Amino acid sequence: IKHMALVIIFLIFLYIDPLVVFLTFESKDPTFKLLPFIFTALVALIGLINVIYAIFLLVKNDIKKLRKDMIIIKFGTIPFFILNFILLLFVSVIFVAVSRGLGIVLTPILITATYLPLLLTSSYSICYILAIRKKNEMSSKWLALHIILQLCFVLDIVGVIQLLNSIDSEGNIKNKK
Repeated sequence: IKHMALVIIFLIFLYIDPLVVFLTFESKDPTFKLLPFIFTALVALIGLINVIYAIFLLVKNDIKKLRKDMIIIKFGTIPFFILNFILLLFVSVIFVAVSRGLGIVLTPILITATYLPLLLTSSYSICYILAIRKKNEMSSKWLALHIILQLCFVLDIVGVIQLLNSIDSEGNIKNKK
């Protein structure tokens, strides 16, 4: 459980961050206006620490911990990304309508802001894939496909499910012929 603390802390801050933005949006107090930036910076920092830890686990070839952390972080962020998508879609549509189309410029910024957590949550999956490749000498096509899946919304979850169904907890390919 100790090794999962980083993942759990990241998930907690990831979920708190939008609440802080929402709760401080109308505030006139300059101190409260800084809170969203502070929380977002903390999410980024904790996310980067998780990336470093995933790389550390890859170097140690700790497939079991990578697998556990991958499961927690990928499935733990599904509600976040669903709510995030709905909220940002709503904000984008309202902003585009109110600005008579000029708000379309905001949409790529919002997509980028949502994509960055996906990259952070994919670190364990990508390191897990690399560890499996290193252990079982997987094909380059298999490696490339799964890394690309980890960089795409929704497909990252499909890729993780496929990995969990085809690789056992020891990192061995199931039904290898």
